[in-house]
Amino acid sequence: ILFNNFMKGKSGKVVEEMLMAHAYVFHQNATYGGCCASAATKTTVHEELLDAIGLRDKLKFRCPSDFSSDHHSRISVLPREHYTSDDTRVWTPDYVDYLRSLVIYPRKQHKEYTIAVHMLRGDVSPVEQ
Repeated sequence: ILFNNFMKGKSGKVVEEMLMAHAYVFHQNATYGGCCASAATKTTVHEELLDAIGLRDKLKFRCPSDFSSDHHSRISVLPREHYTSDDTRVWTPDYVDYLRSLVIYPRKQHKEYTIAVHMLRGDVSPVEQ
């Protein structure tokens, strides 16, 4: 079970980090445990975004300490450079198809609202072919 450490930022950046770690773990044929944040970290706003895009049940804020010591799987925290080294190239068509299969769309409560998500990527790294 692999985790990533919480990186402070706006919700879009936090979710992007979680998705990159999740994709890296997918390609390692391992289990993503979650994003490890301290107890003092306010994750509610990030959880609301995860809920809005239908991934709150799959991308959780959990740490290795949240698992009992009798758990038989190997548990570790990924260094950030492991899951960010390939940038968004880690989002392969296979991974994107898998991610789409995980999405649980929330019930629409108000018909007059539409939610659109824009993730600011910051520095763009061009993909070399």
